[in-house]
Amino acid sequence: MAAHFVDLPNVEVFLTLRRSLTPFENRLSVFVFLLLCYFIFFYDLGGPALFEPDEGRNAEVAREILLINDWATPYYNFLPRLDKPVFFYWPAALSFKIFGVSEWSARLPSALGGLGCGLLIYLIARTLLGPWGALWSSLILVTSTEYFVLSRIVIAEMVLVFFITLSLCSFYWGSHTERTTYGRLFYGLMWGATGIAFLAKGPVGLLLPGAVICIYLFLSRRWFLIRDWEFFLGLPVFLILVLAGYAWSEIKNPGYLSYFLFEENFLRFFTSHFERGAPWYFFLGVLAVGFLPWTFLIPIIVKETWNKLSDDKILFLIVWTLVPLLFFSLSNSKAPHYILVIYPPLSILAGRSLTRVFEDSLRRKNWVFSLPWLTLSTLFTFTVLSFYLADLLPQELRIPPRGLQILQGNITLILLLGLIFLCLAIGMRFSANLDGPYCFSCLGFCVLFLFLSAITGSISSIRSSKELAEKSARVIGPKDQIVIYDAYLSSLPFYLSIDRPIWVVWSGQKSRLMGSSYIAKKRPQPAPGYGRVLYTFEEFSELWKPFGEKLLVFIEEKNLPRLAEQVATVPKVLVKVDDIVLVTNR
Repeated sequence: MAAHFVDLPNVEVFLTLRRSLTPFENRLSVFVFLLLCYFIFFYDLGGPALFEPDEGRNAEVAREILLINDWATPYYNFLPRLDKPVFFYWPAALSFKIFGVSEWSARLPSALGGLGCGLLIYLIARTLLGPWGALWSSLILVTSTEYFVLSRIVIAEMVLVFFITLSLCSFYWGSHTERTTYGRLFYGLMWGATGIAFLAKGPVGLLLPGAVICIYLFLSRRWFLIRDWEFFLGLPVFLILVLAGYAWSEIKNPGYLSYFLFEENFLRFFTSHFERGAPWYFFLGVLAVGFLPWTFLIPIIVKETWNKLSDDKILFLIVWTLVPLLFFSLSNSKAPHYILVIYPPLSILAGRSLTRVFEDSLRRKNWVFSLPWLTLSTLFTFTVLSFYLADLLPQELRIPPRGLQILQGNITLILLLGLIFLCLAIGMRFSANLDGPYCFSCLGFCVLFLFLSAITGSISSIRSSKELAEKSARVIGPKDQIVIYDAYLSSLPFYLSIDRPIWVVWSGQKSRLMGSSYIAKKRPQPAPGYGRVLYTFEEFSELWKPFGEKLLVFIEEKNLPRLAEQVATVPKVLVKVDDIVLVTNR
């Protein structure tokens, strides 16, 4: 089947979706893709420790929602943390409620969001490209580096991207369906998904899909579709979700909306208030790395879609890709995960280009299937060379010492994988149909993700406080007061399973504390029924008494002399893990 877009101007999309859900004739390809999805999203999901700072903080906020039983206010170390909406943490909290508190249940919402988004892309791509184009689009999406990584960590972006994708897919399906029950259903889904995206992330959950839809309607001259949007049904659903949710949070935390909407959104976008600026081309570099090993397809996409904006479907996908990219490039605050929302449409365009190049008998170029494996083989070979020839490389290309320690036990396997990927690249060159490249690509990625899962555990051990918490738990009594001195160990509260606040000792002058601008600026009161959390250096030195309350202080080893000077005594060291020590006043 050719991979040209399917023309659907007079055919109800719902019927095409029904056909999309029927068994695909090549069941082996579907089976190996589902096997790949298992390895990408669920295999050893709870194995690695929580990475700091994001995973540890987000998991602890979700845990404290259950502990404090307050679903309207996000707490971290029992302090309100209003930098993000509480709904940002609800998926992980619900997962804890159902499956118990663990790394696996903390990451499950991201994994389900990643899988769900992959399914949505398969469904919409099949309506546009047919079965093979849909399979390749889904494969490209779920194996893109940034998409894979963010689907396995405790971060709400993957859930947000799922609902934005659902909103835009529902709009497209609704706009290409007659005004029937199914059309109303699609527009209802659009409004509901947009409302949930707004709850999870704020105005961006509305601005991004809204801007994509409006610009698409303007360029395609299809403004008349607005009258079909089921405003009497959809708009109340959207408003009830958003207004009820944010009003609840405002009632519980007066002043929350003014802070969140103005400082966390307006100032973040238009000013350098949060000091997360980067050049306008920052996301081009992120995309080049994050879309690996499929980055080479981007020039082919440009070539294949050039001068094809008159095609309604191509126009929609290009607008979906470029609008968020331009929006975040103009922002004065930038982070790599912001552009995750463009990966779904970009993957469809890549799947279209890949299958068109292969299926056009006049210019069949099987070598395009070899490029991702050549890319991976080159990366693995470079890793081996970086290990053995580290002294010959420029300083900026050298692997850090801790990374070299992790590689040392896996260097033979890395070399073997590089050779396997090279063999795959050569084999792809001689494929006579799409079955072989697809199945072998899925199996090759299964092997890759098995390897990545194995080394992720080693990497997480140096980016988490799990080991520190496990060793320290042996010396912490139920009545001991835990203290963190001028440090940020985001996963420590989670792994210690605290049921009362950890004292945080700081200068009182930082712009961010515990990863939060809100806590540093507002110094909010702790949750009702819990004691004070924040102390300055001077205040803490007054509380340090050798025969008073037993204090157990986590501190960076380099700061021990300063603490000893402030409290006029040498603290007793109980535990040491890397550069963090646990000391006591007894």
